[in-house]
Amino acid sequence: SFILKHKRMNTPNKRVVLVTGATGGLGTAMCKKLYDDGYKVVANYHSLDKALAWHKKLHEEGYDIAITMPMLPTMIPADK
Repeated sequence: SFILKHKRMNTPNKRVVLVTGATGGLGTAMCKKLYDDGYKVVANYHSLDKALAWHKKLHEEGYDIAITMPMLPTMIPADK
């Protein structure tokens, strides 16, 4: 997966939370609340362009949140 790392990600003894659907309205609110509560937040996305714009906006608001793209499962032929 593709991860943007931030200095806060290296903080020891912090709980890490992965938020799926993070770039939507509810996901964004969850990311902000968890970050404000002291968690290291990793946001999951499906659209890179949307995620980068979302990440830039939150960074400008003072949120240091990492983003990651989900790995797609490997296709295994049914006859194997």
